[in-house]
Amino acid sequence: MLGPLEVRDREDVLVTVPGGQQRALVALLAMNPGVAISAERLVDELWGDATPQQPANALHVVVSKLRRAIGAETVERRSAGYCLTVAPEEIDACRFERLVGQAGDRAAAGDPPGAVALLDEALALWRGAALEEFPELRTAVETASRLEEVKATAVEQRIAAMLAAGRTDDVVHDALRAVAQWPYRERLRAHLMLALYRSGRQADALRAFSDARDVLA
Repeated sequence: MLGPLEVRDREDVLVTVPGGQQRALVALLAMNPGVAISAERLVDELWGDATPQQPANALHVVVSKLRRAIGAETVERRSAGYCLTVAPEEIDACRFERLVGQAGDRAAAGDPPGAVALLDEALALWRGAALEEFPELRTAVETASRLEEVKATAVEQRIAAMLAAGRTDDVVHDALRAVAQWPYRERLRAHLMLALYRSGRQADALRAFSDARDVLA
């Protein structure tokens, strides 16, 4: 989900999921793998105000098509609704958040190189904007916004860990790129100033401070 939606089989071969509703359905289920989502909620997400006359039948048709595409055993009908029967670790967004959490633990334990390695692995999972294919799905928009915030925080944490590990020269380049992407995050600008100062570029650090003050004002 961290980029254009992709579904892969056990051999890591890309599986084609045709049709907008089938793709939307697998995205909705993948946001909570292993958890049943009610048919009512799925109908509301997939059709919104344009609810079909027989919503249960319409949903069943979409589910049947999705099962033919990705395997009947992968989409399970439960009393509470429909469920994607995959482990969270098989979803890139879930792996991403787990790695970011583990990196925070490494940093708190005084292991900045270990934190950087985990954050590098986490950020490498991103292939583009999260769930951008589904602007009409309320849950997808909310989930994408949360994931993008976690991504920005992970970049901040990575730069902080690199500073703590003494990788000052690397930080300057990465911090400049991050500030350009997220210009209103104060911590990123603070990291940039510190990296410039530690690199002996005091004048550039002062200019970065002045730029931060002007932009945030």
